[in-house]
Amino acid sequence: VTIYALVVLLGLRLEQGACQHYLHIRPAPSDNLPLVDLIEHPDPIFDPKEKDLNETLLRNLMGGHFDPNFMAISLSKKLRRKLQMWLWSQTFCPVLYTWNDLGSRFWPRYVKVGSCYSKRSCSVPEGMVCKPAKSVHLTILRWRCQRRGGQRCTWIPIQYPIISECKCSC
Repeated sequence: VTIYALVVLLGLRLEQGACQHYLHIRPAPSDNLPLVDLIEHPDPIFDPKEKDLNETLLRNLMGGHFDPNFMAISLSKKLRRKLQMWLWSQTFCPVLYTWNDLGSRFWPRYVKVGSCYSKRSCSVPEGMVCKPAKSVHLTILRWRCQRRGGQRCTWIPIQYPIISECKCSC
């Protein structure tokens, strides 16, 4: 009888424990937390002044609620550097150089030309793309023939533009 009572008692306890989520005794994890959007007036007149940002006073106001695992007064140098590097990687507009064959009528025949990487947006938020910002001119020779008074051919200097810098713009 004692063993039977123990089994019944444990069985009831196990049964109750198995249904705890139905009784809402324990909180269930949720991806849809009721986060409230704070609507702030954009005018800087409503920002706290320097005297209102006394760290000691503010920590006292927080009491034991300040959790350094989820809160920070300023970003660490390491995190600030990581953010800068990420932002730079997203907004960087490199010049991509490729060799271009101008043909036998130019000397030198091969010239390295630049182009702007434009397969993705270069702004946060997205919308802008990398476009040419600066160029340099190389002097190369072009073979030119004139038919006036017989065919006369000669090498003439020409200016050949090369993209040297790209920037993020609309």
